[in-house]
Amino acid sequence: MFQSATAAIIANTLSSSNKKHVVDCDAQSTDWDALLDDESLTGAQLVKYLMWTNHSSCQLSHDFGGVMMDNPSGLAGQKAVCIDPRVAPKPGKCLVYSFGIQDDWSFDETMARYGCEVFAFDPSTGMTSHDHSPGNIHFHDWGLGDRDEYDHHFNWTIRSLTSIYKILSPRHGNKTIDYLKIDVEYSEWIALPEIISSGMLSKIRQLGIEVHLDKEASLEEHRVWAKLLRSLEKMGMVRFDSEYNPWYVGNFTKFPLSAPLGYEIACFVTGFILALLVSRKMFQLPIEEDTTSYGKRQCEVSNSSNDWDTLLNSDISTGSQIMQYFMWNNRNACQLVQDFGGTLYKNPSGWDGQKSVCLDPKLAPQPGGCIVYSFGIKNEWSFDEQMSEYGCQVFAFDPSMGKDQHDHTPGNVHFYNWGLGDRDKHDVDYNWKIRSLSSIYEELSARHGRKVIDYLKIDIEFDEWVALPDIMASGMLSKVRQLSMEVHMDFEASLEQHRDWAKLLRSMEKMGMVRFDSEYNPWYVGTFIQFPLTGSLGYEIACSEERNQLMSQNV
Repeated sequence: MFQSATAAIIANTLSSSNKKHVVDCDAQSTDWDALLDDESLTGAQLVKYLMWTNHSSCQLSHDFGGVMMDNPSGLAGQKAVCIDPRVAPKPGKCLVYSFGIQDDWSFDETMARYGCEVFAFDPSTGMTSHDHSPGNIHFHDWGLGDRDEYDHHFNWTIRSLTSIYKILSPRHGNKTIDYLKIDVEYSEWIALPEIISSGMLSKIRQLGIEVHLDKEASLEEHRVWAKLLRSLEKMGMVRFDSEYNPWYVGNFTKFPLSAPLGYEIACFVTGFILALLVSRKMFQLPIEEDTTSYGKRQCEVSNSSNDWDTLLNSDISTGSQIMQYFMWNNRNACQLVQDFGGTLYKNPSGWDGQKSVCLDPKLAPQPGGCIVYSFGIKNEWSFDEQMSEYGCQVFAFDPSMGKDQHDHTPGNVHFYNWGLGDRDKHDVDYNWKIRSLSSIYEELSARHGRKVIDYLKIDIEFDEWVALPDIMASGMLSKVRQLSMEVHMDFEASLEQHRDWAKLLRSMEKMGMVRFDSEYNPWYVGTFIQFPLTGSLGYEIACSEERNQLMSQNV
C-alpha cells in the first residue's frame, strides 16, 4: 500500500511539472525570481523550481555512495558530483565536508577512495570524534547550525560552518572545500543563511544538499525557503542536478498539493564555470558567459522534435554539431535517474561501468519481477550485481572472457558466453558464438517467460552499430522498457559515417525511445582524422520506451 500510494503522489507531481518528455525549455528560461515573488504562486510551481535539474550545466555528473532501499526500491544516500574537467575535485588534494551520516558511510568512503580527505560530522550517532576506516575520514560529533551552541534537549554540540572551518584549518590548511554535503533534516534552513552571510560560500566549490519541506507549514514559509535557495544561486552557485526523495512524500495541509517532501540538489560555484566552458573547447562548443545560456542554447537546438532531423540531414552539419546530438542528455525526461554499478578509475578520476536507470513510477523496474539483459561484462560485474540486489533477474553475456555458461554469485545473475550481433553466427577469428537479440530472447523465454526486458544494457565496443539495426527491424525494441548503450566513435571514420550512426540513433528515438541521459567517456578521447574535431569517442546514452513514459503521466 505504501509503495502504490507513494507512486501515485510522485506521478501526480511529475505530471503537473513535466508534461512533455523532452527538454523542459520552459523551465530553462523561467524567470524564477518573478515566479517566486508572484502572489499567485502555487505549490506545484514551487515544486517545479525545486525539481528543476539544469542538468546541461554539467556534462559528467556521477553519483557517489548510496545504499539500496525498499518500498520503493532504489538507492538512498548518494550525492551527485560534477566531474567535468576543472570542476572535478582533484584526487590527492581535495577536501570534503560531510554533514549528516546516520550510520551510512557510503558517500564518505567513496569520496575517500576517489582521493579526498573527508571530514564527517553528525551529533546524533552516539559516536565520539575518531578516524573512520576504511578511508581518509575524520569524524566529529558536531551538528551544523548558524552559530556555536549546546543543544540541551539532545545533548548535541552545534557549530557554524565558519567556526568548524576555523577549528579544522590547522589540520587541512586554508583550502577550498571541494565538496560540501549537507543532509541535516531541516537544519539546512538554519545553517544556509549563515553560510551565505559569513562569506563561507566563497570557500565552497560544489554543494550537495538535501532540502526538506514541511507538510504542516504554509505556502509562504515554503516560498521563503525557495527564495533562500534562489539567493544561493544568485550569489554564484549553479545547479546541475535535482532529484526528489521517493521515500519521503506527503500531503500538504495548508495548501492543495501532494508531493515529495525532500529534494537532493547539487550545484557548483560560478567561479569555475569559465574553466569548465574552456574545457568544452575540446568539443568546439562556444564559450558563453554562464551555464544558463548554455542550457538555453541546448533548448534552441532541440526545442522541436524536427530540429535534430534537420541538423542530421543537413549536408553542412559539422562534426561538433553531430557530437552535440550525442551529448544531448534530455535529462528532464526522467526526474529520478540513479547510477547503478561502476568502478572507480584514475587519470581522470571518476566512475566507469555505471549505467543510468530511471526510477520514476511506472518506468522503474519492479523488484521481484524485472528482467535485465546485460551485454558486455569484461569481468566487471558491479552493474549486474547491483541490479540483482535491486530485485531483478539478470542475464549477462560476454564471449570474450573465456568463461562457460554459469550462475554468477553473489546475486541472481545468469551468465552466457554469447556475443550480440545482427544474426546467429560463429566468429571464426575470435572463436565466439554471436547471436541476435531476438534469437537469445526466444531461447531464454523458456526460462524467464515472455516478459518485457525491463533494462537492456549494451556495451560491446562498436558492435552496437551492427546489432542495433536488427533490434529495430526485428520488433525487439517493443520488448525493451529501458535501454542503456555505450556508443563508440571511430576517429578514422568519415563525417558521413558518424552522421549515419547519429541518424540510426535518431531513428530509434523516432520509433518511441525517449532519451533521459547522456554522458561522455572521459577515458576515451581522440582527434578525428577526416574532419576537424577533438573530443570524446564514447557516449553513454540511456532511454526508455515512450509508452511507459506516457503511463507515468496518467497514474
